[in-house]
This record gives sequence, structure tokens and C-alpha cells, in this order.
Amino acid sequence: MRRANRPDTRPHLTNSTLQLKKVLLCRRHPHKTLVESDLKDLEDSVVVERMRYLESEVASTREALQQTIEELETSNEELQSLNEELQSTNEELQASNEELETSNEELQSTNEELITVNEELQVTASELIGRTGELTSVLESTPLAIIVVDSAFQIIQATKPAIEIFDIRRPLGSPHISQCALPEGYPSLAPICSEALQMGETIEREFDAGDSRIKLSCSPYFVENGQVQGATIVITEFPDRA
Repeated sequence: MRRANRPDTRPHLTNSTLQLKKVLLCRRHPHKTLVESDLKDLEDSVVVERMRYLESEVASTREALQQTIEELETSNEELQSLNEELQSTNEELQASNEELETSNEELQSTNEELITVNEELQVTASELIGRTGELTSVLESTPLAIIVVDSAFQIIQATKPAIEIFDIRRPLGSPHISQCALPEGYPSLAPICSEALQMGETIEREFDAGDSRIKLSCSPYFVENGQVQGATIVITEFPDRA
């Protein structure tokens, strides 16, 4: 910081100062008469003293000025550094803004795709509901005993004759095929379903139950990609000819 100007306490080269010096000399040397050389020495002394004072002030001013220049240079460097940081931050913000715009476009595109997929799913769901209704109608009207199980052997559909034969409780709660009550003479259904799913082909069993000859067919069914989805069991009863 620049130092405050100090009050000038040095003697000035003025007429009043010279007169005061003359009076002092006369009092010190009352018997002597001041000559021009004495006055000249007196004036030179005052000038020298004044010059020393001015040189001191100039040195102090120069030092304060140098300090101010250094502070200004430091402030300028700090401002330049701050400006560079602001420019860098601005570039980062611009890059982030571009990324956000790109992300927004991608989200809009994804949203449009999701809307399309949702519409397709709604159509598929409507078709499935229609097909399920048709299948339910067929199963309820057929006189055959039919059981449909998934890949875990959980019962998902059963006709009325099958429900009566195997004492399946309604409504269906996806019971396991092994929980069916087997009439006398019927083989266990779970091993037959397992064999059909492993072989990927229809497994048939014929056996006698009471007064009838029974034919049991277990066929795997597949989804579009060829993966086994479950199995269908069909019970056909023939009167015993014996």
C-alpha cells in the first residue's frame, strides 16, 4: 500500500527562514558583522538539508511506487488465472450442455421406442387374451380329460373330466402334478411328464383301470424359439373288451 504523505518538517528555503538564521547568528556573535560569505554558507546549508529531505521523500515514494507496481502485477496475474479458470469452466459447461442435449435426444428416441413397444405389447396382450379365451372354451367343452402343465410341472389348465378324475381343486392354484389324486391303476404323472420334456417327444402309456382300458399321452409343447414350455397330458378311456 502507498504510504501516507508525511508532513514537511524540514526548513524551507524562504526569506523568513533566512532572516531567522541571520538573527540566530547575530545573537551568537554580537560583536561580529555578517558578511556575504556567511550568508552564502547559511543558504548552502539550508539547500543541502532540503535536498536530503527531498531525496529521502523521493526514495520513499519510489519504494511505495515499486510496491504498488508489484501488487498490481500480482493482482493482474491472479485476474488472468481467474479468467483462464472461468474460460475452462465455461467450456466444461458448454460440453455438459451438449451432452445433456444429446442425452435428451436419446431419451426422446427411447421414449418413442417404448411407446411403440407398449403399443405392440397391448396388441399382443389382446391377442393372448383372445387366444386364452378360445383355449378355455375348448377345454371346457371337450369331453377328453386334458391337463396342461408348465416346465415346472405346475398345472395351468385342466378340463372338467380331468378335474373329476384327478380330484383337482378349483379354482386352479397352479398345484404340482404330483399332488393329483391318482385313481387305482394310474401311474404317477410326474415321471411321464419329465420323460416327455427330456425326450422332446410324445410319451404314451396304456394300462387298465377298473373296467376300462386307459391310454395316456404326454406331449411337450414349445415356444417360438424351440424351447420346451411345458407338456399336455391327454387321457383317453376305452371300454375293456375282455
